[in-house]
Amino acid sequence: ICQHSPAPANCREMPANGNARPAEVAAVEVKPAAPLSRPEQEMRFVLVRGSNPLCNPDCPEWISAEGTIVAGTPDRLRELLDTVGGLRLPLVINSPGGDV
Repeated sequence: ICQHSPAPANCREMPANGNARPAEVAAVEVKPAAPLSRPEQEMRFVLVRGSNPLCNPDCPEWISAEGTIVAGTPDRLRELLDTVGGLRLPLVINSPGGDV
């Protein structure tokens, strides 16, 4: 942006030391880090309610789903939905995948 002529008002040139040389840096071989192995946990569902004192007793609610999807996951979700009755709550999913 500052290379345009005329330069914008918020650009200014900073004088540098004309005799300065780049610092020498040692060459270091960097190996990639091993991925963290985390045991896969089956998906669990939790009914979450906001806790801001300004919205009590009408704080937002949602369903949090975290973990790997397995064959029994839909049944556990159905159990939770039956528990909350006719409430139409948002479903927030965090999953690496699984038996989709």
